[in-house]
This record gives sequence, C-alpha cells and structure tokens, in this order.
Amino acid sequence: MRVRSLVLAIAVQSALVLPAIAQPRQPAAPDPAIQLTRLINPGTRLPHFLEQARNLFRIADANVDGVVSADDIEWFAVQTAMGARANIVAELLRYDINGDGVVTRDEIVEIETRNGRARRSLAGAVAQSEEAMQKAVDAAVARRMQADIDGDGRIEFAEMLAHARRSATAVNPFEPTVRMVLGMDKDGDGKTTLEEFNAAATAIFRGVDTDGDDVVSKEELDAYRIGTGQITASQVSRPRDEAARQRQQEEQEKLAREQAACAMPSASEHATLVLLSAYQADALSTTTIGSQDVAVGTGTITVQPGEAPIYLVLASFRPTIWRVQGAAGRIERLVLAGNNTGPNSGLRDQLPLVGVTGIAAERVTFLRRPGCVGYFTEIPSIQAATAIGALRREIGREPSVIAARYEVSGFVVPSGEAITRGDGGKTKLVIVKEGGMLRLQGDTRNIVVRTPSGSLVSELHSYSPGGVVEVDAKDVVASKPAEPYEVLPQQAGLIQLVQSGALTQNGRGEFLIHGKIRFPAELYGAHSVKFLLLRGVPEPDGDPGHSDVISEETGLSIKKARR
Repeated sequence: MRVRSLVLAIAVQSALVLPAIAQPRQPAAPDPAIQLTRLINPGTRLPHFLEQARNLFRIADANVDGVVSADDIEWFAVQTAMGARANIVAELLRYDINGDGVVTRDEIVEIETRNGRARRSLAGAVAQSEEAMQKAVDAAVARRMQADIDGDGRIEFAEMLAHARRSATAVNPFEPTVRMVLGMDKDGDGKTTLEEFNAAATAIFRGVDTDGDDVVSKEELDAYRIGTGQITASQVSRPRDEAARQRQQEEQEKLAREQAACAMPSASEHATLVLLSAYQADALSTTTIGSQDVAVGTGTITVQPGEAPIYLVLASFRPTIWRVQGAAGRIERLVLAGNNTGPNSGLRDQLPLVGVTGIAAERVTFLRRPGCVGYFTEIPSIQAATAIGALRREIGREPSVIAARYEVSGFVVPSGEAITRGDGGKTKLVIVKEGGMLRLQGDTRNIVVRTPSGSLVSELHSYSPGGVVEVDAKDVVASKPAEPYEVLPQQAGLIQLVQSGALTQNGRGEFLIHGKIRFPAELYGAHSVKFLLLRGVPEPDGDPGHSDVISEETGLSIKKARR
C-alpha cells in the first residue's frame, strides 16, 4: 500500500509541475487591416462596421479591464487549459457506474461493451463481427486505462487530475484576435485602448471607402483586396455561376436597403439625445395615415423651454400622430419609428404608419421599415437594450434620456416625463351626458356624439381613455398621405354611425345597418361586434375586421370575419 501511495504521489507531483497546457505554436496574427476588412461587404456602412469591430475588441478583452494586452492572451490560455482538463476528467467520470469517485477497469469494460453492442444492434446487416467488436472494446478500455498511473486497475480522482494535466492539449482560439487588436497599439506601450482601436478601425475603413461616402461599394472592396494581394484582378473578372451570383447580389442589395431604411441623420455635438417609446397613445385621431382601414392614435410631445437642441427618437407600436407643442424650435431632429404598416399588420418591406404636427417636415425623419428601433415599455429590458443599441450604431452615442410607457397621453422632453390618464387632466377627455347628447370634453376641438347606448360609450372610455382628438390632416407630416376619416375607427366610429342614424342597436347589443356605411377601422379582437344588414341596404365599404356581418335577407354571413 505504501509503494502504491508513493507512486501515485510522485505522479501527481510530476503532473503539477508540468505547464498548464501544452500549447501548439500559434501562427502569427494576420495584418489587422486585412483581418478587419473581412467584416466588410458591399453596402457596409461605417457605423455598422465599427460596431462589429468593437465586438472583436470586447472579445479580446478577456479580463474586462478596458484594454487589450498580453495579459488577455495569458488569461485565455488559462481558460482553455481549464476547459480541456475538465473535459478529460468528465469523460473519465462517465464510467463511474457506482458513483464512488473511482473508475475501475471493470466499469470501463462494462460501459464500452454495452456501447459496442448498442452500435452493433443499430448497424443491422452491416454490423461488425463479435471478434471485431471485442477488439474495439479492448482498444477503448486500454485507452481509458492510461489514466491508471499506478497500474492497480483503479483510476482515482487524483490520477484523473494528473492524467488531465499530462495529456490535455488545446489551441487558444482567441489568441489571433488578441494579437490582431494588439497590432493597433499606436503608442507602443503594449496595450491597446478602445480609443486606439476605434481610431485604427476607422482608418482601415477609410482605406477601403476611397470616395469617403461612408459606404463601401463592391468596386471599392475589390480594388482594396487586389491592392493588398488577397485576390487577383482575374479572380474579380472571372465568370461565376449566374444563379449564385444573382442570389449574392440580391442579398447584398437587401442588406443595403435595410441598412439605408434605418439610417438616422447625425446629431449635433451639443444636442441632448432623447429616446421615447410607447405601445400606443390613449386617444384616437380624427385623421388617418395611408388607409381608411387603420386606427391611428394621437398623443402630445411637450417641449420644455431651454437653449440646448434636442435630438428626439420616438418609437411606437400602434400607428400614431404625435402633436408637438411648447418650445418646438428646440428639436433639431425628430426621428419617428413604428411597427404597424397597415390594418393590424407590420410588413417588413413597407413603411410604418407614423406622423407629427407642429414641426417642419425638413426636421423629421421616418425610419422606413418596422423594427429599425423597436418599441419597449420597460427599462431595463431586452427590447430597450436593442433600441438603445440601434441608436448607438446609427448616431454614435447612447441617449441621455430614456422613457417608456405602454399607453400614454404624451411625453415631456427633454425631461422624459410620461403623461398618462389622470395626470392633472392633461390631454384627458371626459364624456358627459347633457339631455340626449353625449359630449367628449377636455379639448374644445373634440367631436360631439349622441347615442342611446351607455355601454358603447364605456367601451370607448375603456379602449381609448383619451377619447377622440381632432387633428387637421393639412397640418400632418406623415410617412404616408394623411386624410380625415370618413368614419372614425373602432368604437368611436360606431358611436358616430349611431349618431347619424345609419346604425341602431337592438336589445341584444347587435348593430342594425339602416343605410350605406363604411365599417369603422380595426374592429379586431375586443373591438369586434355583430352587424345585421337589413333588407334592401347596400353592402358596407371597408373591412369589418373580426366582426360578424349577417344579411337579414339570406340569414348568411356576407363577409367572413378574419381570424
């Protein structure tokens, strides 16, 4: 027993003085310029290139101290060694059938024999012979028992560790990246800061973007690669498979279009960058954008007095017209992002429906596809981080003020205060009954409605707490043409049609259609109702959404609800 213990102690001690890991010789790091330009494709813009390049810097900064140095190479080597050793020990422990922390030859034989038989059974007609299978099992057992340093047929945990230290080999996959970043150490102090890296990466991009328009064309990229010896001129001109070439071109054009659709103008140096987000505004607008079949909300943006300019990015999910008021002259740029491109839809290749009043069109930018800056309602959250990242890529810095709510009457900038229902009556509308009339009060421009159904008014209150706000279509700057509603959306439109006499409600709450109408926009989900088209009345225009429409004459549905 003493001899065995002595042999084991010597083995473990010898393993402990070995290098942490046998590192194969690493090839020299490629030229930083050539390595970074591999991130560039035709259509790549400078902000997106720098964001990708900075990701390499973050990867290289293994110890997260804000600089990249030889210390990071050493730490990556340590991590790689740790992982290799852990894998070897874990592989051996897979044979520890009884869980006592010791792997015996018998246990390895049993596991390998079972595995060999399972493979043989699955192979069917092409299965190896019993003799061949046994040879394979014996070879596997011999390979595993190399960890039995003292040769007693048992592999104890100390032997596993010693075997792992002795036999683990791995290549540090991050060393080329670290050495590439170290190649940008401008002042020669052996460390590359993020500032040095950004400056070098920008210069590399400029070396490719010869016309200085911050976008790399295919011609510029080919010329750079030829000049640096990465390809030859004949390779550029060599005919390619037409279908593959066409697919690649289409993908590049699509990427370029998507990047261009999300582009934001630069912000002035002293501008306060503000990011606001809401799912929807709590009031309905009397003006629509792009379609009579979409429900458009409206909210206020109140600009506080002050001297500093404001760069405002505003994201909303539902189609919204934002009414800018107060010191609107402070807004140097308003960027509007949305999600809905039509009735209850958000198609990636179409313009989101957003608009604004109270600010000149030349100071407004519409992001031209959904998702450029996604809406969010909570901070912090993944959605918020994604939106902030979009600003960082496009504008080059993060917002100073961030605010978000699910439903708002409006926002105050640059403070970021969200105005919601009940905030001192701001933009809140109240329905009161005067004789046989129901009035929406709180804004003298609001519409006046009359209806015998108190439940219908309650539904309007519930779905649109801010009521209906009159917005003059002539004042709206929007992503698509703005025009007054023929019939207001959702429950407001139902009230309007009841007021006109075109609709009445029976005791079951069903709407009877007495004359030619247009369906109110977006009668989806909870907004849906039941219509009965009376005999002799023309079929309505527009989209009934999820509502049921039954003909009194036939007793059949004349338009199936979209579900």
